[in-house]
Amino acid sequence: MEAKHTKSGSYARKSILKGREVLKLGVKWRVGDGTSIEIWNDIWLPGKENVKVSNSTDEAHGEETFDLLIDQGSRQWKGNLVDSLFTPLDAAAIKNISCELTMGYTSKTGYHFLREYHEPLTDSPPCPRDKSLWKQVWTLNTPNKIKNLIWRAFRNGIPKKSNLASRTIISDPTYDRCGSAPKDIIHALWACPRGVK
Repeated sequence: MEAKHTKSGSYARKSILKGREVLKLGVKWRVGDGTSIEIWNDIWLPGKENVKVSNSTDEAHGEETFDLLIDQGSRQWKGNLVDSLFTPLDAAAIKNISCELTMGYTSKTGYHFLREYHEPLTDSPPCPRDKSLWKQVWTLNTPNKIKNLIWRAFRNGIPKKSNLASRTIISDPTYDRCGSAPKDIIHALWACPRGVK
């Protein structure tokens, strides 16, 4: 969850990191047994997504873990300890966190979250809808790889710099061979003077 964005990262890596941002919007710490959450070093308190919890005293704290705050037998907060260590506002928020070992997450709640998460999606490339054109392509007396190339060209599915630039993977869509125009499918296959030679 702490991986950084890099300029040279692949499209797959950037997609995973983008997915991580969506995850962060809906993911919550599950207390479990409390041994994996460091009280003073992790960001875990609801409502304080970007700051660590503050204590009510000026004492320096080490790497104490969450399990110190929970009575493991009853799975309840040690209220007096929580009140003595944290500010009243943080202590109240902590006591509202469930200490159950299992949480109520299901695929259904995940889909519900994603349905509510609105982010503009990039439009898909237009697809020709003329069925007769497709029938003509698929009935050509050519090898299947040529039919596949034509189909992918019409669907805008051939890797090219203009697609990578639209996904913000690269910043310059100029064709490397001639340096004169953006590398789109028409230019790459038919219009580039160096490519047609």
